[in-house]
Amino acid sequence: MSYPGYSLNSKKVRNFGNFSRPPYAVREDLGKPSSGRVRRGCTQPLPSEVAHGEPNPVDTSQPDTGCESIGPGKMPLSTCEISGASIVLLGSFNPWIFQPSWLVATGLAAAQEAGGDDESVIHPQVTAFGIGSLDLRVTREKFEINTADSAQFRPLCDMVIGIFGILEHTPFTAMGLNRRMHFSIADPNGVEQVFARLAPREPWGDQLQDLLPQSLTIAGNPPAEHAGRFSVTVEPSVRVQGGIFFAANEHYDNEKGSAARVLLDLLQARWEESLRFAETFAANLLERTLKRR
Repeated sequence: MSYPGYSLNSKKVRNFGNFSRPPYAVREDLGKPSSGRVRRGCTQPLPSEVAHGEPNPVDTSQPDTGCESIGPGKMPLSTCEISGASIVLLGSFNPWIFQPSWLVATGLAAAQEAGGDDESVIHPQVTAFGIGSLDLRVTREKFEINTADSAQFRPLCDMVIGIFGILEHTPFTAMGLNRRMHFSIADPNGVEQVFARLAPREPWGDQLQDLLPQSLTIAGNPPAEHAGRFSVTVEPSVRVQGGIFFAANEHYDNEKGSAARVLLDLLQARWEESLRFAETFAANLLERTLKRR
């Protein structure tokens, strides 16, 4: 279940790769519902913290893309230029509840983050607004929260944990954990090289000239315990010239339609690892398909 409503690999995606909005403030009380029940947020260490200790302060002159360059030597074969993530829940929701003022009242957002937004929509059937660097959209059947700033991946997860720690009886039927990455390729012919390995041209014969697949999707089950069904879409990037776009999704079904607790526990356990797995999957795929001559 990917971020719906438009193509993930699009120049029109709201705020995707736009780091001009102020960073989402990580609050100490995030995830503490007003009733006093506390649900622990998503605080597992990222790969960079495990390898290098505590992260350095964010350098505001160069936004953190959230992914690593790959390839041997000083000249990487590819570099992750833009990275985003989203969490999508399917179930039964009341969009009217989800408003910036409600998030402030419950302590899930600071008042300065809930300022006016010309793109906001508040309606009984659909709510859509930005809160800091997070974008929220809720309909009767779907809850979506998205960020184009990798520094906000944890706050994004914490926001979901906090919201449904309060709305703990909300019935969910499915959940999708999504990661999006645009890679630049050092080799000018790199895109063709990648797709020539992923989708060989020979079976197509000479029926078409200048063949280049527009989109490839593959799905399977990761080896990790409790991991959901994994799928990844690979496309030529429309955001990075001569680049490759990855849209990764980890999907979970809740067929019994039980309360929020079941999928929130999975989210809490899997969020960091799902981001890590998606990044590793993309890096490994590029490493295998982009080989120095």
